[in-house]
Amino acid sequence: HQFSINKQYVVIHAAPEYISHCWNDEKIAKVADALIEKYNVDVIFSGAKKDAALNQKILSLMKNRAFNFAGKTNIKQFFAPIKKSRLVVSVDTSAMHVAAAFHVPVVALFGEGNPQIWRPYSENSKVIFKEKGKCRGCSKLFGSDGMKHECMGLIEVEEVLDAVDDLLR
Repeated sequence: HQFSINKQYVVIHAAPEYISHCWNDEKIAKVADALIEKYNVDVIFSGAKKDAALNQKILSLMKNRAFNFAGKTNIKQFFAPIKKSRLVVSVDTSAMHVAAAFHVPVVALFGEGNPQIWRPYSENSKVIFKEKGKCRGCSKLFGSDGMKHECMGLIEVEEVLDAVDDLLR
């Protein structure tokens, strides 16, 4: 099907500015599929032109159809879908702050960033952060692709979906 502005949708911003803010592509795909199935929404993946390939990889892992808006937008067009979305799920990047500014519910996934400083400043937000003592700011990588930091890898699909349920209740 084609994207329709008349249907409710969720924005997922999976592409981080920093490698340490990456989450797992398969887990993101599972979250997106669950949102589509449970809430009957469309899912838009946002991002800059450089994020289009990552988004496309995630879309290829999904069972359901979603939309890759990366690189197809200027700054106004980046803000508009977030402003009208039902919810935003974002790694630690600008999308979560844009959502908070528009009072859109947001689930923010944190790795090495400090959520006490960089969290979305909104009552309508949930932060998922798995700091492990000396882990913050670390350069310990895990996973075969060498792209994921341990703290981000500890975030589970169920936790993200629980946070979504809390916000959309």
